[in-house]
Amino acid sequence: MANFIFYGAFMFDAPGSMNVFTIALATSFFLYPVPIILGNVLFWVNKKKADIKKLVTYTILSSSGPVFVVLFFMLLELACNGKFSCN
Repeated sequence: MANFIFYGAFMFDAPGSMNVFTIALATSFFLYPVPIILGNVLFWVNKKKADIKKLVTYTILSSSGPVFVVLFFMLLELACNGKFSCN
């Protein structure tokens, strides 16, 4: 988590870096562990009594943290050529 905070602070260092893609990427960095922990805990608690659809939902929830980080990296690469300062 300390690495996310460290890198997140330098994402807004460049002039013009306060764009929607950089803010979304920083938000996905800071909220990265929340869906992973929540999905894993819900899966573990309900694994005996829940049906398979609920368990698949919990698995998708726990994989949404990495998916959002990769998605916003790709959007930043496509929209701003990989730079945090997008004009």
